Amino acid sequence: MLNKDRISTAQKTLYGLMLLAVLLAAFGAWSAPTAQAQKNSFETLAGANVALSADTSSFGAAQDVILHVTISNPNPSSIKILNWLTPANGVQESLFTVARDGQLVAYLGMIAKRAAPTAKDYIVLAAGESLTRDVDLSAYYDLSASGSYVIKYNVASADLYAETNGAQNSLTSNLLALTIAGHAAPALNEVVAEAVSGTNSFVSCDGTQQSDLIAARDAASVYASNAVSYFSANKQGVRYTTWFGTYDAGRYSLVASHYNAILNAVDTATPMTFDCTCTDPGVYAYVYSNVPYIIYLCGAFWTAPISGTDSKAGTLIHEITHFTVVAGTSDFAYGQALAQALAISSPGNAVMNADSHEYFAENNPALETVPTTFSDVPDTYWAWNYIERLYTAGITGGCSAGLYCPDSPVNRAQMAVFLLKGIYGSSYTPPAVAGSTGFGDVAVDYWAAAWIKQLAAEGITSGCGPGVYCPDTTVTRAQMAIFLLKAKHGSSYAPPPATGDFSDVPIGYWADKWIEQLAAEGVTSGCGAGIYCPDAEVTRAQMAVFLVKNFNLP
Repeated sequence: MLNKDRISTAQKTLYGLMLLAVLLAAFGAWSAPTAQAQKNSFETLAGANVALSADTSSFGAAQDVILHVTISNPNPSSIKILNWLTPANGVQESLFTVARDGQLVAYLGMIAKRAAPTAKDYIVLAAGESLTRDVDLSAYYDLSASGSYVIKYNVASADLYAETNGAQNSLTSNLLALTIAGHAAPALNEVVAEAVSGTNSFVSCDGTQQSDLIAARDAASVYASNAVSYFSANKQGVRYTTWFGTYDAGRYSLVASHYNAILNAVDTATPMTFDCTCTDPGVYAYVYSNVPYIIYLCGAFWTAPISGTDSKAGTLIHEITHFTVVAGTSDFAYGQALAQALAISSPGNAVMNADSHEYFAENNPALETVPTTFSDVPDTYWAWNYIERLYTAGITGGCSAGLYCPDSPVNRAQMAVFLLKGIYGSSYTPPAVAGSTGFGDVAVDYWAAAWIKQLAAEGITSGCGPGVYCPDTTVTRAQMAIFLLKAKHGSSYAPPPATGDFSDVPIGYWADKWIEQLAAEGVTSGCGAGIYCPDAEVTRAQMAVFLVKNFNLP
């Protein structure tokens, strides 16, 4: 009886507590704290759902491959989805994984470097609301081969959703199987250059923009050169692991090959076309990966610094990596924080992430540096790589112990030495002078007498006037063009007639065709937007660049 009474009393007590809870809930005594908590934190919501369909399972070669994409919100309240990872305003990124007979096919649409998303970059789907858009798959993916295709909507980003907790950072659909006959490659708008300066072509870029782009390309060359030197030194420190993750020989070799290809593209692409027609303030730049080397610059690009984090130079490297002939990278993560997180969570994706390549190259803040030969030429100096290559080739030992004097002008005596070593190599020594140098202002015992006499003997120079060489006179950019081309092609070489490529080198100028040919061979792109500065002095830094490019020094 005692146990039974105790049990009955406990049951009554529990029943009373339950009744009290119901009454309190009915009058909102418990709902107020819950509502307050929701005001102080984002709701925990599920991600959106995506359904993929088509009107037919088979498409002929002349048919647009139209997919119906429906993105719906299954939650009891609204969600915000990153606009460019949906087809709400057209296809602005690769939204699908497309495979033909088990092999992935290439995405041929635009690939953009974007600024961090803001509120305006999200679309809102109310509770239960759906967004449906039709997408012509054949306009964005390589469907050139006939076969059985499997398509899946497949995007991922840490910024995919805004103001939610718990939603996954990916958005995927059902698999859609289609039979597709081979389609012609998507047609892109033809780019017509308005102005050409050496290896640069510009579309709708004003003078200031052209100057910025030339400076950015030069700075990108410095960045790429520094990266190549890092991998050449087989460094595997914190700079590498921060952006590309734990060391793996295969991944390391892959990234090293990327920077070699980047440097080659930055330095030699002819032309590299810069299109300034885009004005989107949320986009730095974009490219079509299968159309090198055309880069479309947008609003965010022009507010960026030439060098530094998310710089103009870094943006060019970012975009160049997207070209399939360079590295074929994707955009798995934007921004330094997410790129660093990617290196930890997925090194395999990090080594194919465009921003990771940009941030490694910019190295800001600096994580590791590369050893330098000359104390007055740090690895951040614009011509550092070229000066190092000139030194490695044995063409220069600097201007004094441990110094290169990069900003000092080059005189005609020094030019003789540079040119002959460029032609014959570092071990070359000209014949000793017997009797006379042939120039009244170059004595037999002058330090460069043998070099000057040999340069004249090879027909590369006839001096600066009747019977004189002017050994201590500085070399101008116009004179340098003739020196370099004759040294490269021989004394009898004559370039084709000039066409007026530089506004400050009119047709009829005494060195016009030499200057234009030097630019045509990719040795120079001028000194600014559409100009060459023919009468400017050549510095030792500039000469390093000219010699390395002219003689293709390693």
